Amino acid sequence: MPKNTSSSRRTRGRTLAAAENITYTAALRRLDAMKTHEHEISCVTPTMTRGMLPLFDPGARPYWKRAHGPALLTMQPAWSQAPDGRARPMGYPHGGIAMLILAWLSTRVARTQKREIDLGPTLADFVCGLGLPATLGAYSTTTVVRRQLQTLLECEVQIHGPERAWTRATPVSAFSVYWDGGGDQDRPWGSVRVSEHLFNEVMHEAVPIDLHVLRRLAQTPRAADAYLWIAGLLADGSMTVPWTAVTARLAATSTTRLNRHAPSASVVIREAITTVAAAMPRGVVQVRDTEIVVAGTHH
Repeated sequence: MPKNTSSSRRTRGRTLAAAENITYTAALRRLDAMKTHEHEISCVTPTMTRGMLPLFDPGARPYWKRAHGPALLTMQPAWSQAPDGRARPMGYPHGGIAMLILAWLSTRVARTQKREIDLGPTLADFVCGLGLPATLGAYSTTTVVRRQLQTLLECEVQIHGPERAWTRATPVSAFSVYWDGGGDQDRPWGSVRVSEHLFNEVMHEAVPIDLHVLRRLAQTPRAADAYLWIAGLLADGSMTVPWTAVTARLAATSTTRLNRHAPSASVVIREAITTVAAAMPRGVVQVRDTEIVVAGTHH
């Protein structure tokens, strides 16, 4: 069984929640009136709300797959040559930190309306831009962010639909980044060019989220994944979702072989939803015995 890695267990410290004066795209503008010191209005893509990333490290498998609505999503890592000459996967982006990075990239696309995104002058600036402390060390925030960013930039994602239809959903099509193994925070960092798929989703179907909430949940990947799913529901208005549907959606993202029909699955997922409800404004998510109710607004 794959184990949760340091990306969700080692992230510590206070977060930086400074708001910016920005120009929103149409999707973000819907929540512009909510922008206060308690909210950081950002966005993600519909692909993310349907479960794009593994919650935990899938390990050395050649690919990862999951149900993606009516379709099937597959992810393949980049490969490198090991010291013994054998090819090995470089790893998968996974967990709350990878979700936070993708949300940051999507929001930068929405703000700039460009595919070319500057990651900032230094790695430390990039980490702080995520609202995380730029600490150093083998298990530091900086190390975890760099690792998750590297695997995210180099992975390949496809969505396979019915009748052999498929979509290339890889988030980044090109990048120029200095991977500094020495941990020098003052070295120039780099830039990326997001894929056409990500750019079009942001520009036409962006799902508003509160980055402050996602950051709070980043240490608990299942809750972070549940929050992005609920954000997608909120974008469509108020609705009631039975627990069977909630469990089917959230169990599908797991790489821990979580059996959606086992009692333990319901308990774990109910805890995740309860955590999300507590992180959001009161009444937005109501947890009931047989269903959850989303209020259709972040107010």
